Amino acid sequence: MREQFEEYRAPGRCTLIGGGKTSADQAALFNSGLTRCVDLLDSYMANGGLCHPSDNFGAVLAAAEHAGASGEEFMLALAVSYEIQCRFTAVVPVMAKGFNHATQLAISVAASAGKLFGLPASETANAISIATADSVSLACIHVEPVSQWKGFSPGWTGMRAVYATSMAKRGFTGPVGLFEGPWGLEVVREMNRLGMIVDLAHVSDVSKGSRPDPPRCLPYSRPACSGDRETSSGGRSSRKAIPEPGEAIETAFHRGTRMR
Repeated sequence: MREQFEEYRAPGRCTLIGGGKTSADQAALFNSGLTRCVDLLDSYMANGGLCHPSDNFGAVLAAAEHAGASGEEFMLALAVSYEIQCRFTAVVPVMAKGFNHATQLAISVAASAGKLFGLPASETANAISIATADSVSLACIHVEPVSQWKGFSPGWTGMRAVYATSMAKRGFTGPVGLFEGPWGLEVVREMNRLGMIVDLAHVSDVSKGSRPDPPRCLPYSRPACSGDRETSSGGRSSRKAIPEPGEAIETAFHRGTRMR
């Protein structure tokens, strides 16, 4: 990691653990990586997933140093990040739906960085939207055998969230439909309802690969939905695989289909 930063490091005033200075976003990546890669950290457990609040530490520390914040201001921003990340985790079962908890980390880092940078509510909302829209990552990061990326993925999310917050500070806007849509996180919930996303809570150990010769695909089924149409032969068909904004999602997948 140090060699990587020696090649690409940007100038700046934020401290790197172990020595050196760089930009706020790269300090967020590097310091988060060093504090996370040992995989000894706190966990907030919830139905359908979890998060690691201390994943916020490196990114919030970099944002605080960049903003010239006091120790008290840093601790308050860190508390904001903990609160937001845990509350989102408590109500949104991200990992049970096959996604990594980078989603709520992007939200919490952007919110706390916005507080440190003195952003008003409107700009903070843009920071959260920019940071989160491209931080919906897959839970395969946590699947055995675990790669080195598991330890550095939160830093990547934190780096982008700090940078996104800086863009929002300059008036850069993000998508307004991050949560309710159109095509925001609400679509993920609807896709899961229609069986278009594997719910890992219902995947068998065999399908997860606990046997020496695990199947190459995951079986799944879905409930019937209003978008289905009965054909004259009694089979099902669907008019569209991808809905227009505002329309009910209709799926072309049929019961018993296997995902590859």
